Amino acid sequence: MHVGELAKLVSLSANHFSRAFKETFGLTLHGRIVQLGVELAQRLMLSTEDPLSRIAVACGLADQSHLTRHFRRGVDETPGAWSRRSVTGARVESNIATVPVRRAV
Repeated sequence: MHVGELAKLVSLSANHFSRAFKETFGLTLHGRIVQLGVELAQRLMLSTEDPLSRIAVACGLADQSHLTRHFRRGVDETPGAWSRRSVTGARVESNIATVPVRRAV
């Protein structure tokens, strides 16, 4: 969908819609769509074992390099580095929650 089509839905010109969108969300429409794609990629990396190439396409990006470029801009690290750090952290937190606490007698 194009900006003009979205603007028409809310009875605004494309320019006014774009300005209002950026003022409201702090990002351009394209920037917000990319941000949502990166957030979806993060959730998919944590919840599936799919390769990054498949995750990229599922997020509406052209390929893995496209995902990596936008991911690095938004998260300040590559998807692989983020995934390794996050998955390890999630496993550690999960293990901590399930380890019984022993009390000294």
